Amino acid sequence: MPVDWDAVYCLLIERTGWTWDYVDHHMDLPRFLALDAHWRRHPPLRDMVQAYLGIKPAQPPNPPGNDQTDLDAFIELFRAAGGSIA
Repeated sequence: MPVDWDAVYCLLIERTGWTWDYVDHHMDLPRFLALDAHWRRHPPLRDMVQAYLGIKPAQPPNPPGNDQTDLDAFIELFRAAGGSIA
């Protein structure tokens, strides 16, 4: 399953107050994993209150996957626009 980078950025922004640009320029995967490990050992108050109240985050719908039909439609549009596939 691919990494949902938007969700990673949003988590960092929510928990730190940083901006999207700050995260983009100053955060890397090892640093995120260190913060995530820390937050798992010492959950933020928001997470503890949600757990106490039994609030579970809503699961986002799964994005539709690309299947053969999507690929065929793309190829047809590509060729209609003058593209060629070797």
